[in-house]
Amino acid sequence: MASRLALTTYNMFGFNQGYPLLCSICDSADIIMLQEHWLPPFDLHTLDNVSSDFTGFASSAMSQAVTSDILKSRPYGGVAFLIRNNTACKVKCLCKCERYIILKLKIQF
Repeated sequence: MASRLALTTYNMFGFNQGYPLLCSICDSADIIMLQEHWLPPFDLHTLDNVSSDFTGFASSAMSQAVTSDILKSRPYGGVAFLIRNNTACKVKCLCKCERYIILKLKIQF
């Protein structure tokens, strides 16, 4: 019998704005691919607090902007994966950069 894996992608348009819907997505998805969370590197840990059922892999597109000067415009970018814990043990992070994350998932269907 084949297993089912529910994938969802979500453009948050900012963590605070997208948080309520993200919480409800956690009820039905096994892997959530996030874009535009707008979190600086020192706030990426907030993605780990969305649900205790998920493990996060996140990167910020604002690393250089917040270290080189005072942020003068609105935040931007950022990608992340939230992976249900029973699947996260089968995931290996191959690469994590400002604009993308590459994960390897070892599962059999």
